[in-house]
Amino acid sequence: MARSEFSNQLKISVICGDHDRSQTICKTLADLQLDAHSGEFSNMVDIFLIDLTTCRPALVEEVIQYTCESRFSSSLIVTLGKFPCGAETPKRADVRLSSDNALKLARSRFHFAHRTAARRAEIELRRESYKRYGCIFTTQAEDKNYDVLYVGEASTRFMSLKNHLETLGVNIIAAFSAYTAFDYLHDHKFAAVLLDVSATSIRPDNFCAMVQRSSNLAEMPILALGKSDYIPSEHIIESAADIIDDNSSLEAISDQLLELTSNQAPSAKEFLAPQSSITDAETGLFTRNFFEDHLDRQIEWSLDFNQPLTVLIIDVLGADDKADIRDLAYTASVVRTLLRVQDAPTRLNDSTLAISMPGSTKQTASYAARRIEGVLDATAFESELNQPARQVTISWKVTELNPEQSANQLLSDALSNTQNDKGHAAA
Repeated sequence: MARSEFSNQLKISVICGDHDRSQTICKTLADLQLDAHSGEFSNMVDIFLIDLTTCRPALVEEVIQYTCESRFSSSLIVTLGKFPCGAETPKRADVRLSSDNALKLARSRFHFAHRTAARRAEIELRRESYKRYGCIFTTQAEDKNYDVLYVGEASTRFMSLKNHLETLGVNIIAAFSAYTAFDYLHDHKFAAVLLDVSATSIRPDNFCAMVQRSSNLAEMPILALGKSDYIPSEHIIESAADIIDDNSSLEAISDQLLELTSNQAPSAKEFLAPQSSITDAETGLFTRNFFEDHLDRQIEWSLDFNQPLTVLIIDVLGADDKADIRDLAYTASVVRTLLRVQDAPTRLNDSTLAISMPGSTKQTASYAARRIEGVLDATAFESELNQPARQVTISWKVTELNPEQSANQLLSDALSNTQNDKGHAAA
């Protein structure tokens, strides 16, 4: 179902059993520049936020069942708080916010959940495309990761929490400075981070800023541990998955941490091409035929779910503005390192790469292009023994999907640079 236009603004329907509280929640979300309305079912919405503190469990199950069976099936389910009666939180929830204090994170948390949903959708699209090419997609079951990084100060409270988590099978590794924590994150894969935001000595803002700047760590689930009246900074808002009161019981903190570790996005291994028949031998990127067929599926998904899709074109100029397969292969290796796992890159010809970026606008695709451009501009590589190191220069352009375009039209417009943003690396 085609849309007349795309929107980056998430539409939220608040389901609440108390009118005044519903209006308060909507105002809180509006203050975060989110489009929230009370109990709307008439229009397509991106997120249903269900206030468990005022809703009966039976009503919540009905709402969830309705969204699963109706045209709202693409909507995400967010729960707020817990049932006063002690009933179990619905398993179908995509995001669980532990308290009203966690609403401060709603903007970044909702967008994070939407990106995660897009990654899961891309996995399904990849499997369909692989199957069309006769590729058998298999994934080996990975051992569940229960390693958690604690970033904060050494204290008796920390030791109690550590001991309690270890009885649940969670392995806690502690870092008592932001820089030590950042080093740990690059050396080891953690399921989640527990960040004590009240520990000013470890500079939690600096830690979150460093995480945000790393594309490999930006989606690491972080549970912020702070006072009930804690007002998070912008870096905390953009990085944390949830906030929990540090006076909460050890059981409550552990439950919330385990919830974050269990609701992870698909791993990078799940996106890998299962066979070499659909990849280019010299660059390791997808073949053009596979890319164009898969782009058709991505466009269909983008139109059905009203999500943006952008194609990034990279022209490899090489030394003296002359393309060379060595330059192309090196650029492809940088691209594979810096892109998100859900982005699909291909080699179009001897000097041009194309990347489809589901869920990305022209602006976010341009950020990715500039990251690639910056790395290439700052590095050189040795292609032959006893020969000077080579440096690659590129030009790039991005084109966002128009709802009326097909895959051929989108790729053609991207290559012809019609109404595109453009960039050029320094020579």
